[in-house]
Amino acid sequence: MTTEQWLQWWRDRASTYFTDKVWRFSRPDLVQRLNIRLDVPVLELGFGYGRELFRFCELSDSVFGLELDDWTIAATSQELQKMGVRKPPVLARYDGVTLPFPNSFFGVVYSCFVTQHVSRESAACMLAEAIRVCQPDGAVLFEYFGDPECQSNEHDRFSGNPDDGGMYNNAYSREQVEELGNRFGVIKWIEPWPITKEWGNWWLCVQPRCGGNTAVAATPS
Repeated sequence: MTTEQWLQWWRDRASTYFTDKVWRFSRPDLVQRLNIRLDVPVLELGFGYGRELFRFCELSDSVFGLELDDWTIAATSQELQKMGVRKPPVLARYDGVTLPFPNSFFGVVYSCFVTQHVSRESAACMLAEAIRVCQPDGAVLFEYFGDPECQSNEHDRFSGNPDDGGMYNNAYSREQVEELGNRFGVIKWIEPWPITKEWGNWWLCVQPRCGGNTAVAATPS
């Protein structure tokens, strides 16, 4: 499928996906707490179709985004141009394991709707790497899926159903989110994000421990 065909696939199913749904699935009030300035470098892991990237580019002059495939990068670049982004972000492909940046490079590292779609070991590695590239006084803001039926301490929940994307669908309890935050850094806050009456997601904001960055202590599967 070409980039244009993929974009059309999304437009046919959600005609306003790239416009009026910007930020609707995330928590801009939490991002505002991060006090992003024009001189604060920002990294988004798993930017998808650029909904959050567009807003980050309004807040910072140094925005970076990483994804796993070239077609997503191409599609997002096209959409950001159409949306008239103030200053285009630097978009790149990475291996899903090691972030291609030095220690303490970013003031903010952000990820939404990503951790649930990778293995639990990979999600732990993502957080460890995000903290590694975060400045000592910066912040890492990650979202975690919270459906109790998808929570487990022992195994990953993987769906091979094409309608589900054929991907992991892992969820985390508040205790599991706290454990991850405390394992790799210092928790600034954990915010619930109610989706339904039965379950909700969690937002974890964490920063490096005093005295240096956290080494990667998790190996993704």
